[in-house]
Amino acid sequence: MHKKFYTLSSKSERNDEYKKRITSRHAIKTNLFIKPQDQPDTFRLFYTISSSMTSKMDCIRVNQLQLTRIYDNLPEVAQTRFLIDMIGEELKSSNELEGVESSKKEIVETAKKIIQNHKTKARLSSMIHSYIELFMNKLKEPTDCNDIRKIYDFITKGEISDSDLPDGDLFRKEATYVLKRGSVGSDPIHTGVMPEEKICECLTDLLDYMETDENKIFQIAIGHYYFGYVHPFYDGNGRTSRFISSLYIRKHYDELTAISLSQGCILLREKYLDAFDKTNKISSMGELDYFIDVFLDIIIKGQETVLDNLRNKIELLELTKEIIITDTTMEDNAHDDKKRILFILAQAYHFSQDKVLSLKDLRETIKQSPYITKKLIADLVDKGKVITVKKRPLLYMISPDYLSQSER
Repeated sequence: MHKKFYTLSSKSERNDEYKKRITSRHAIKTNLFIKPQDQPDTFRLFYTISSSMTSKMDCIRVNQLQLTRIYDNLPEVAQTRFLIDMIGEELKSSNELEGVESSKKEIVETAKKIIQNHKTKARLSSMIHSYIELFMNKLKEPTDCNDIRKIYDFITKGEISDSDLPDGDLFRKEATYVLKRGSVGSDPIHTGVMPEEKICECLTDLLDYMETDENKIFQIAIGHYYFGYVHPFYDGNGRTSRFISSLYIRKHYDELTAISLSQGCILLREKYLDAFDKTNKISSMGELDYFIDVFLDIIIKGQETVLDNLRNKIELLELTKEIIITDTTMEDNAHDDKKRILFILAQAYHFSQDKVLSLKDLRETIKQSPYITKKLIADLVDKGKVITVKKRPLLYMISPDYLSQSER
């Protein structure tokens, strides 16, 4: 609709085109309504399923099956380390979209501590813990406005300035404005719903809509848009919306697709922001086709990025595995244990950012005593196959020189 709007010379022509679209037997109307910025009219959100949408929906399902199959076949350490790395990339992307500074290294280190059941008060720990629980399928989708506020509190804990925290019973009391990205002092391109009672009403309508019997991936796209339209908080709306969308994706698709949403958004950032902008405008008149199409592109982009990453790491791990198997310099009674240690370290090397494993992690993985584990590793260190990266705590890494010498 937004493409045709300005080619039509009069309001009556535009209204005729709009009525033709929304009354079409193919149009799917929602129970959600928007009022474009500085416009008197309210529009019901609707969409029409196109061949492009169905093709992309099929692509998402195929990617999902591949992701599940590949990830499930990874060895244990590679799985855990890839999960940590994924969470690091996802949260870094989500924060970058919101203009929040964070490093992937910082997030990864905190995620490792949480997964190992270590208590931490590190920055972003609440958000990281939430994503870990999302991946493990321990969280449910919100059922009411109180649930949305709880999710917001967990996702943004310690990251919102006091002046931007919600000042109503659950949401904001005052108006909030969205400015065009990169602009200073310009007119707002969107104003969030007001007052708080209306915010609650709109979000309740949204949660009701998410329970209706429609195609779920289209619902998730629409829900993502509408949460951004309502804009219930002064700050942190994007992070909260992406997390809630990921909860629904996790329920109906898979965990890796769920925690690659922000990566897709950052890779297609201009299209992502443009889709919100165009759908909010009078020129779309409540039509969601463009937003849904872009949202599906974002999911596919996130999936393809993870698939490429996984395949590349698996190829490197397989090459390293062959090097370890054919290594004839460890022909002693403990050579099987030593090769197992090398393969475990190889998983950490290829599937995590820091490339290291602690003595404790190694001992628990090979299920040996601390004495035997240290003895086996000491021999590998002496032979130049393993490097001691840190002594307190003991951290080890498979030697890059060992790998390069073996490859030659």
